[in-house]
Amino acid sequence: MQEKPSLRRISQGMKFGYTFIERGQNGSVVNSDFETFDSFQQCCTTAEKSFAVKPLERIEIVPCEYDSDRCHPQLMSVLKTFRG
Repeated sequence: MQEKPSLRRISQGMKFGYTFIERGQNGSVVNSDFETFDSFQQCCTTAEKSFAVKPLERIEIVPCEYDSDRCHPQLMSVLKTFRG
């Protein structure tokens, strides 16, 4: 029987940073792969560039936890919003 990884071991590899959520006209999430950033400013700069080339309703900058395999955006904690 395989041992389940403990929550402590899983959380030790997680980092805190920022990502952005691209939203369409009906509010649905457009991007399924979330880029992660250590810097809030770097995240905002990349989000602005993405917003300029895609027809989106808005982009939301949110904090996230991530590791090499996963990104967990904190959707309820919007730090900045770019609107069309």
